[in-house]
Amino acid sequence: MTWTLTTGTIRQADLIDKPRPVYRFQHVDRMGPIGYPFIAMASTTMPPPLIRRWTRVEYERLVEVGVFRPEERLELLDGALVVREPQGSRHAAAIRRALAALRRALGESWQIDSQLPIALDADSEPAPDVAVVPPDPGAYRDGHPARAVLMR
Repeated sequence: MTWTLTTGTIRQADLIDKPRPVYRFQHVDRMGPIGYPFIAMASTTMPPPLIRRWTRVEYERLVEVGVFRPEERLELLDGALVVREPQGSRHAAAIRRALAALRRALGESWQIDSQLPIALDADSEPAPDVAVVPPDPGAYRDGHPARAVLMR
């Protein structure tokens, strides 16, 4: 239900002393006077913000032309640019242990990446802490891996 606040005056004959402002709340289908003086605060209804979704191709182009600073730590998730969380020493230590364990277990049969982009779909390019991707002789020079068997 939407209400708007309007002002008006009532006639001298309607008052004992002098004219005073009358505040009315107006609804879309009726208007009714408030029978007692009051102070109303105006409120503004803001429309929801427009959100611009980005594709992976657009995001990569923005990175190429230097729109983002290297220290910004961004990733594209479902079309939204998301700032990655800072990492503390415990987080970094856990990543190092996971990478070492995966390298021991998988050897050279899989490529094990850390915090490198993965081209999941047209709208997402996350940079997971740990990813196991198929090996590529060119080290994915011409494009990020498009699939991973493990991401964390």
